[in-house]
Amino acid sequence: MFLRLVTVIATCFGLFGNIAHAQLRIDITEGQVAPTPIAIANFTGPDGVVSEVGKQIAQIISEDLESSGLFAPVDSAAFIEPPKAPSIRPNFTNWSPLGVKGLLVGSAYVDSAGMLQVEFVLWDVVIQRNITGGGGNADQNAIRRISHQIADFVYEEFTGDRGYFDTRVVYVAESGSQSRRLKRLAIMDQDGHNHQFLTSGADLVLTPRFSPTANEIAYLNYFNDEPNVYLFEIATGRTERLGSFPGMTFAPRFAPSGDKLIMSLAQNGM
Repeated sequence: MFLRLVTVIATCFGLFGNIAHAQLRIDITEGQVAPTPIAIANFTGPDGVVSEVGKQIAQIISEDLESSGLFAPVDSAAFIEPPKAPSIRPNFTNWSPLGVKGLLVGSAYVDSAGMLQVEFVLWDVVIQRNITGGGGNADQNAIRRISHQIADFVYEEFTGDRGYFDTRVVYVAESGSQSRRLKRLAIMDQDGHNHQFLTSGADLVLTPRFSPTANEIAYLNYFNDEPNVYLFEIATGRTERLGSFPGMTFAPRFAPSGDKLIMSLAQNGM
């Protein structure tokens, strides 16, 4: 079989030998991906009137989608039809002239118990049907996260890829002079909001890594000048040293399941 394969390949090269020097030149100047026009209406309250929290949510969703470069939210000043409750089917003849492919409507308000109630529906303006929707309640402080989650739904429906707006970044924040550098563990939303420091800077910290659930962070901490891997629980702020090994532990990595963690151990300089 091997000899036969070699013969076939040699024959093919022989057939095309006369045109081996022919050149095909293609000049690619730029790639263009037109962003998808989308209408994001201000969310209404239970009375059908636009609510302040509804404006905030619509604004955050618009900023998320526009930042991806794949969506072009239309200015609400161009809307022909005012925002309506998500339970009401829109008049698509008022949205098609705007050239939008999608229309996001919703309701958002704070109830008597102080909980944020949110509902949304995403309409495909071209085929004139509801393509996704959802709702729920949360603490008032979760406005940004709920907005990011809705933006993720919209992103996934139109691109087929999982959204990334409801994600956070953990990193080592540096400050101070070159001779007295301060390094602190810090976390923030992917858009830079909700920033907070997780450590004081009293100890040197390096190489933070999220757990698969993003509820914990493994990192290298030089406590009392001894480098070891620690685990930080985001919800409680609790810090725990992982293991008590002679020598240095470093380079932590979570297993995909999240129930195991791999790290390196150096003893006697090895």
